[in-house]
Amino acid sequence: KFRRKCQALWSGMEELINSGVLIAASEIRDEVDEKSDLYSWLQKRKQIFIEPTEKIQEALIDIVYRFPKFDRPASEGTNADPYVIAIAIAESCKVVTQETLRGKSVKIPHVCKHYDIECINIYDFVKEQEWVFDEINTGE
Repeated sequence: KFRRKCQALWSGMEELINSGVLIAASEIRDEVDEKSDLYSWLQKRKQIFIEPTEKIQEALIDIVYRFPKFDRPASEGTNADPYVIAIAIAESCKVVTQETLRGKSVKIPHVCKHYDIECINIYDFVKEQEWVFDEINTGE
C-alpha cells in the first residue's frame, strides 16, 4: 500500500540503496512488523543493511555509555536508534528521522547534536536529493 502513495519517492530511494548511498542499521529489521508492506519491501533490498563493524561497535559503546536511557527499547526487542547513530559516526553520514528535539526524553536528534551529526527529516532529505514529484496517488 505505502509504495503506491508516492512511487517516485520509493524509486529514488531504491536508486540510492543500489548505489550504496542509502544505508540502514541491520537492527531496524527487528523493529519492522513482519506483516507490513515495508517489511516485504526491505526483504527485497537487503543490501541496505549494514552489519556492525568494529568502528560501529566502538561508537555504539560510547553512545550507550553517554546516553544509557537512549538504548532502552519501547517494547521487547532491540532499539535500533543507537545503531543508526553509531553508523553515522563510523561512516561519516547524516541521519534521516522524523523525530524532533522537542521534549525531555532522549531522541535521535539529541544524540546526533551531541556528536555533531547532521540530522534531517524526510522532507529535507527529498529537497537535498532534488526530487520532484509531479503526482501523488492518495489511493482514493
